[in-house]
Amino acid sequence: MSEYTIRFTSGNETELLGSFPNCTEAAIHAEVLLAERGYDADELVTGEWERDCLLIWENEADATNDAGAKALCSVERERTERDSLQDWAQEHEGEHMTPELAATCPCCWGWYPIVDADGDLTGDMAEADDLRYQLLSDALGCVRLRTV
Repeated sequence: MSEYTIRFTSGNETELLGSFPNCTEAAIHAEVLLAERGYDADELVTGEWERDCLLIWENEADATNDAGAKALCSVERERTERDSLQDWAQEHEGEHMTPELAATCPCCWGWYPIVDADGDLTGDMAEADDLRYQLLSDALGCVRLRTV
């Protein structure tokens, strides 16, 4: 399960203000924490969620045409091992799974990349205990649909 962290930025300093289990709770707490630090809640400008990140600025002037350099606060989803494995599987979709390619696969306990009947990566993943799949080989560390 992903966590969402709140980071406050002042000059070149960044301070971790907390972590929350979902994005809505984290965003609400970010605004509350900024108000507790003396920022006017009515003046704060909250951006849109982009690439698992939400930025909050002190005012409209700072938010205008800013890529985040002037943001007071950010709420970001922390990446997990599962995210890394999913990215890898999608990046190598359509490639034939070989021992050399398997050696570059990030480890994520309990999850495997899926290959098709020809041994090509599908870009998807499966849980290790999903009975619809069978382990292709320990050396390759991937699964494919059972052909019962």
